[in-house]
Amino acid sequence: MPSGDPKLVGLPAYVKPPNYWEFKTEWEAPSYELLSNTPPSARKCDKNGPLLFIGLFTHPNGGSKRQLIRTLFKPDLDVKGHRIDFKFIFGRPPNDEWTFALEQEQAMFGDIVILDKVVKDNIDDGKSIEYFKWMVEGLPDPKPQFVMKMDDDSFLVMPNVVRDFVSHDCSQAVYWGTMQGASIDFFGPYMRGLCYAMSWPLASWIGTANVSATFASGVEDAKLGKMVASLDPQKEPVKWVDHGWRLGDWDQLKNDVDLIGYHWLKQDHWVPMVKKRALDAFAKAGRAYRWDWDKTQT
Repeated sequence: MPSGDPKLVGLPAYVKPPNYWEFKTEWEAPSYELLSNTPPSARKCDKNGPLLFIGLFTHPNGGSKRQLIRTLFKPDLDVKGHRIDFKFIFGRPPNDEWTFALEQEQAMFGDIVILDKVVKDNIDDGKSIEYFKWMVEGLPDPKPQFVMKMDDDSFLVMPNVVRDFVSHDCSQAVYWGTMQGASIDFFGPYMRGLCYAMSWPLASWIGTANVSATFASGVEDAKLGKMVASLDPQKEPVKWVDHGWRLGDWDQLKNDVDLIGYHWLKQDHWVPMVKKRALDAFAKAGRAYRWDWDKTQT
């Protein structure tokens, strides 16, 4: 069967090819469902919708990290003049006990989404594609202008994130993130998985294609980049917004007021550490910690 055969259902574990050339052949195979789907240029963006939807990928046993995110990050999503929506994104819980725990957490906070078709909650087993499918079917109208996938060991400097997104036109195909540190020589160009975003026309093009489980599995962040790069650059141009070293591992970044976000927050106490760094950088620059810091507040 071709790699994009719609009869393939479910999300089987990805099996690595035994050698490089078999991998390369499989990697370069096109997705017929994507190529035949309505292209981004024929899709619309509702500019009355939220500016941004953030889906933060996490696991059931990451409860302490989620509480830090609710305390230190979610308040930054309440910005003047724009709506930003947020959910924690899970695969199917591994057992009844974790299912019960997440049901209780959802009842308390109302910020959890479970992708029931993702039977193995692993980033390389199709979770990203299922997330795009869920956004198309599960997000209410009006749809967001931009959608984001974010890892739970990342922290965004939201004043700079919002300031950047308002500068882009969501009716264009926009692919946003950082390629710094990506394995581009091996996989081709893609935005690293710590945090990337797409405009709605581009995201819905992926989310409405009946991409097979085989094609969806693998190194998913690179696979999303491969999907975007498969568009004809003349007929379907994509605006690649690469923030480079403004977005990356916290211990490799020079802390300054223009950073987009920090990654590799593997220890819980590193979350308040980077939030304090961001606040200190804004204070040192004489800026209020908001996206419109240069505008007079009324």
